[in-house]
Amino acid sequence: MVTRGASKLTLEERKKLAESLDDPLNRWYRYPIARSLLHVLGGLPLRPDHITYIHICFGLAAAGLVAHGDRWALIVAFFALEIRDILDCYDGVLARAKNMSSPRGRALDETADAVSFIALTIALAIYGVRHKPEIPIELYGAFAMFGVIVGAYAAHGCDFYKRRVGSALKEGRDVVHEELEAKRAQARASKAGALTNASIWADRWSYVYWDPKYANGDPVGTVLARAHRPGVRLLTRFVGLMSWDNGIFVIHLGLLTGFVLESWALSVAYGLGAIVIGRVIATFALGGTVKGETAPAKSE
Repeated sequence: MVTRGASKLTLEERKKLAESLDDPLNRWYRYPIARSLLHVLGGLPLRPDHITYIHICFGLAAAGLVAHGDRWALIVAFFALEIRDILDCYDGVLARAKNMSSPRGRALDETADAVSFIALTIALAIYGVRHKPEIPIELYGAFAMFGVIVGAYAAHGCDFYKRRVGSALKEGRDVVHEELEAKRAQARASKAGALTNASIWADRWSYVYWDPKYANGDPVGTVLARAHRPGVRLLTRFVGLMSWDNGIFVIHLGLLTGFVLESWALSVAYGLGAIVIGRVIATFALGGTVKGETAPAKSE
């Protein structure tokens, strides 16, 4: 049976593998810029929550520009959304630098991302009604709701695998389970607000769809034991591509180039593909048994 820590890769090799879990855009320029901002702004009396509130404002302002819809407004919206995404990275960088990471902070950040994306989606529907009025408004509304659902599922799936696989590879821990239990403890002690309770609900549903069946019952042990295998390597690379930030970036490019509605449709198609393919890859990479592993004996 797989035991925790039984990996054919060294810790450094596993950490290197875990780097692929970040989406390409964050790896290439957003996190490098965010880390540079820490040297410039890190000494200011700003908490990570403050940065989160600021990037919500950028997201809402960009949505207003998209709804307005003229050419220059769309270009300014592109840059506002890119700044929002960099600040979204920076609040995490600042939280880790100041040792202020918490389940509540994560829940707030996820809520901020959701608010910005929903606002952008509403703005895209308004843009469509104004610029393509021949399409029924009901269709824009239905597609907007469908797009929000697809984006939410893709984002939660990427976050689930990134935290579970990443923490297992780098620390031999399951932070998904640990954070959920910490939130539940707050709820039992009546110290959890609406934000934390909503996050508990979302995390529980993440388990329902995204979690494969581990033959040995140990997610961390399975990830460590299979880290050298092609399936886990493929999963780590695909999780980065699965990030809904990539789907939203397709919309960003549409704002910059003028293909606004086309990019919106393409981003939703991207998210659908990520949801299906990601779940299939995770099942083959982490589910079932492979040579050298034995499932626990069934109880009588």
